[in-house]
Amino acid sequence: MTSADVTEEIVCNMHNHYWKNVLKESCDERARAGEIKDFTGISSPYEAPADPELVIETDKLTMEESVAKVMQLLRIRGIKEQ
Repeated sequence: MTSADVTEEIVCNMHNHYWKNVLKESCDERARAGEIKDFTGISSPYEAPADPELVIETDKLTMEESVAKVMQLLRIRGIKEQ
């Protein structure tokens, strides 16, 4: 199993305030200008996984809690040692 196998099953629901105010504006502008190809929500649709193994709700968890959940999954999968 590769790390790519794991990332396909993890959904991170970013807190809207952070996404909208910090990342989305600059990314949207670049995508609309054609600098970013196949940008989700601009030139490519978002397709949420039907049954993700892990969902991270960043508006409900601290960064430490979020990281702990990802690390736990990696340990369960045998990708990361204890």
